[in-house]
Amino acid sequence: MPPTSGTRTCRLTAEAERARGFTLLELLVVLLIAGILLGIGIGAVSTGKNALSGAAQLLVTAALTARSRAMLCNAPVTLRLSPGALAVSGGPESLWEKEFPRGVEAVSVNSRPLAGGARSVVFQPLGLVREQVVVLRSDAAELSVYVPATGSPRVLEGRYTLERIRKEYL
Repeated sequence: MPPTSGTRTCRLTAEAERARGFTLLELLVVLLIAGILLGIGIGAVSTGKNALSGAAQLLVTAALTARSRAMLCNAPVTLRLSPGALAVSGGPESLWEKEFPRGVEAVSVNSRPLAGGARSVVFQPLGLVREQVVVLRSDAAELSVYVPATGSPRVLEGRYTLERIRKEYL
């Protein structure tokens, strides 16, 4: 007797069952592998940016230290920048020196290149300083550290000049 519409059964052949799709386990394995590869790729890119951010924070800390020391001692304090390092000194004594993280370099101060040389930023006893823009570069990107006359630095993404900062932020 032929089946009626309510009792109709459908059987798939073995070949049709295999062609239905992926199992949950197969999908999870693919997602796991994709996640691992994505994590490795993002980690490689963010390492350069982390080093650059670390260098910018190092420069901000150095500027704040120099400003505080100048106000505390009532004497000028110098922040000296070279392509691979910075130093804070008050008078003849060096307060501290730090190197930038590997792969990061200071490129310019107020649009003047640092290649092969160094530049000094002098904080006066009242904590004031001439406006400065220091550009830091790594393989991943560039950051600018703006030190206004009041001496409180700010980190900006990309390459900035004093003129551009005055137009966009002041």
